[in-house]
Amino acid sequence: MDCWPGIEQKRLLKILAAREQRFQLQSRLIAEYNCKLICFTLNIPGPRKDTPLYRKIHAVGRRVLQESLQKENLLIRYQCFCQQDTGPESYHCLQASSKRLKTLTIKIEEKHQLGRLFDLDVIERNGKALKRSTIGFHARRCILCDGDVQVCRRNNRHPITELTAHIQGMAEQYFAESKALNGKSR
Repeated sequence: MDCWPGIEQKRLLKILAAREQRFQLQSRLIAEYNCKLICFTLNIPGPRKDTPLYRKIHAVGRRVLQESLQKENLLIRYQCFCQQDTGPESYHCLQASSKRLKTLTIKIEEKHQLGRLFDLDVIERNGKALKRSTIGFHARRCILCDGDVQVCRRNNRHPITELTAHIQGMAEQYFAESKALNGKSR
């Protein structure tokens, strides 16, 4: 199993198992609440998905998502947070149009200083994630070269160490600016 260079087989199996568990939970929540679902994880390359910094980034994203949903008067019917060794995850069940939810989540991903690290999927009642292109938005861009992120991933264009160093720098800058503006983390 060397389809993901640099990731040992044991770690890869954990990541794949976590994806399957995530899919099962998503299906259960959609059925139970008859809703659309926002599944929030982080876009973190490489085998290490759970660190104190990544937890802190995810907490910021959850807060921003909550505030955005409240501002739009969207009622969350149910939400939960899971801390996995494959990274933090949160789930938000809502009654709203898929397009409205996807537009809101794209705005967060594109406008927030850490938004490039947020992976806010809108899962429809059929269990499929709504794609950006379906509602007229461009594909996500690479955080290093601003190229198509899928092309960069597929071609292993950037070393994981370079990507994680960039993520570390983004986060340090955000939290330093936050502290300077507010006297505490925002």
